[in-house]
Amino acid sequence: MNKPLRIGVIGAGWLGLPLVGHLSRAGRYRLLATTRREEKLAAISQAGATAVLLHLPIDKIEEEDNSAKGIASKLRPLAVSNQTGQPELKKLFSADVLIVTLPPGRSRLDTFNAYGAEINSLIDAARRFGCSRFIYTSSTGVYGQAKGRVDEQSPTIPTTESARAVLAAEQAFEASGIPTTILRLAGLYGPDRDPGRWFQKRPIKNADAPVNLVHQQDVIRAIQLVIEQNAWNKTYNVCGADHPTKGEYYKNAALALGLDPPTTEAGGQDGKWVDSSKIREQLGWASRN
Repeated sequence: MNKPLRIGVIGAGWLGLPLVGHLSRAGRYRLLATTRREEKLAAISQAGATAVLLHLPIDKIEEEDNSAKGIASKLRPLAVSNQTGQPELKKLFSADVLIVTLPPGRSRLDTFNAYGAEINSLIDAARRFGCSRFIYTSSTGVYGQAKGRVDEQSPTIPTTESARAVLAAEQAFEASGIPTTILRLAGLYGPDRDPGRWFQKRPIKNADAPVNLVHQQDVIRAIQLVIEQNAWNKTYNVCGADHPTKGEYYKNAALALGLDPPTTEAGGQDGKWVDSSKIREQLGWASRN
């Protein structure tokens, strides 16, 4: 009988925690999941995973040591005392699959370098402990202000610091020597993120531009398909198949909630729309829109 895969989820937040619950219910995996906040440890345990308190970045290991014991004794947090113990860190970074769902954030003083330090420390720890594979949840923001259809072969020209940080993370994972699949996620919606409420206090600019969204549960299913089908060293766009205009979509979403429709500003007819046919054709993934 095959042993269950050991899967680590780096970042049990809005996407990562429901992912843990979904994979736990599948009954085929041994799960670990991380948080930076002690108050979230209980929720991770209730979702079905071993909870790991992880603060990033992690210190570089000062001496080369190929023994697991030597590595575990040297891996420690950077100026943080309330880190989970070393045995749990060893299990986490030696997982069969590490799923990295950490967003770069937008409120840091230096998003690009801060996020890069976190990602590089994860990769360093994974290399030294022997992690087998990565899944990284990236963003379709890497395509920047592209016009018309974009697929996985389209140029990546990010225009925000957050998107530049995500693209650099993609490149770091691909250069890690560890098989990595990158999922470029469109705008996320789902529980506590209802599109019908997004434009209640501001107008929709470029209301003629196409919508590129994907539901939380559809992303979770995409991650599971990558694991189940061993779809490694791939890059996939993960986006709904329908691309109504922003004005039409958000108006209908607001009306469905009984809210006033938002005001609109024309423009954006030549805006980008994200083609997700690759993951649909290769993995049989389907989305609700």
